[in-house]
Amino acid sequence: MELTQRNEKLNLSRITLKFPPDMVSRKPFKLQIYESENKNTCDNLKKVAIMHEATNIENKYQLAASILKKIDSKKLSLKKCMSDLPSSVSTWEKKAIYALTIKAIQNKESIDKMKKFCLEATKEPMDQYLLQVLIGKLIFERKVALYSLPRDIPETNVIVNNRRKLASMKAPKRDAQTHIYLRINRLKCKMSEIIPILLANGFTQDETKDESFESFVTNCHALKMRCFKKDFHFKKELLVFRPKATKYITCLDIYLEGKVIIQDKASLLAVKAMKLKKRANVLDVCCAPGTKTAAMAACMKNKGTITSIDRDENRLKDMQKLMDKLGVSCCSITHGDFIDLAPNLQNPEIDVLLLDPSCSGSGRPDMSANKIDVHRIGKLAGFQTLMLKTAFTIGAKKIIYSTCSTETFENEVVVKTAMDESPEAANYTIVDPLPDWPMRSDSNYPFASKVIRSNETLLTRGFFFCLLVRNDQLTPPE
Repeated sequence: MELTQRNEKLNLSRITLKFPPDMVSRKPFKLQIYESENKNTCDNLKKVAIMHEATNIENKYQLAASILKKIDSKKLSLKKCMSDLPSSVSTWEKKAIYALTIKAIQNKESIDKMKKFCLEATKEPMDQYLLQVLIGKLIFERKVALYSLPRDIPETNVIVNNRRKLASMKAPKRDAQTHIYLRINRLKCKMSEIIPILLANGFTQDETKDESFESFVTNCHALKMRCFKKDFHFKKELLVFRPKATKYITCLDIYLEGKVIIQDKASLLAVKAMKLKKRANVLDVCCAPGTKTAAMAACMKNKGTITSIDRDENRLKDMQKLMDKLGVSCCSITHGDFIDLAPNLQNPEIDVLLLDPSCSGSGRPDMSANKIDVHRIGKLAGFQTLMLKTAFTIGAKKIIYSTCSTETFENEVVVKTAMDESPEAANYTIVDPLPDWPMRSDSNYPFASKVIRSNETLLTRGFFFCLLVRNDQLTPPE
């Protein structure tokens, strides 16, 4: 913001605004407005920015509606739909579209009832997916300015006219994830370097000693917004915060420079179970977005080899940017289908094969309100089983199968089916990777006590993983 002129008689200031090139129009431009000195200039400038955003409002909502339609009709995942957005859509716009879409998905159960009411309240034809997006925005967000919505369309009008009635139809809030984790990127710095920086930026540290994991969980629930403490299991690598601290963390230089990364503890459990050593040889299947890949590289101190494979080219581009930001140099990224590439990847010297295939994401806090789509779960389970059966043919010393799903069909059923149907599975045994972890499967399968589960009661997202060790690599009992 630049003060360019001043008129003493009228007591007015002339202000020039310069917006970033990637904002809506993606072209640098200037706006000039006149403000009286006795008004709050910042608030008025913010309004101007929002009004400029409104020039592209309809396109943004239409894109969000088209994503919902793809998810519903083609059974695609949200991350796949986001990666398929045109390259002309800026990063800023993608974030706005993602926020609109996830809000509509999170509250689908209530929105379905509201859509039915809206469709009965007017005879005008309406796009049900656009209606879903607009309800998510107007009913489930606080302090929404009406000029930030598409104007003069029946979807907006029916919601505005029945706003109070629709608000009364909201379902009670469900529990979401209660904490976030900040992983120290040991490729660039140490815990001892990060804590002083956080303290200098207004955070405080809870140094209460935890005698048990149960007391750690209790103490974490007592954390204030800008307070953190070291994790119980990863004392040199993880700091735990309340979720609302995210907005304060992501603007810090240590985050922007890749010295720290927000990563859920559950995914690090799978990395810990690998017991990686320097110069390990790892095959990372369905690798994007790459947070586990970066954690593995940190464990190996960039000394080994990680071959990462994914069939989504757009997500691989984002992953490469993340690897560059975090300083990962031991990772080789390959675009392709694992099932097609498998015959050329067979190698008994591979230390670990990590398989983290596409799943329903039902363990993620932002997906917890979804109704279970039985059809999609079935398709995913079939795909996951095929991937695990293919993984057995590689001949790696260890295989880790993981998902961020809470559905038994995507976890225990997949493991059992793949082991029953794959001849190569006879060479592997399921091993308990973390004997001290308090949560296991509640299924009736014989291996239920050896697979790891986690959820919000343990301060993580819903997560599952299973460690399979090649029989000739099993440690003989003492």
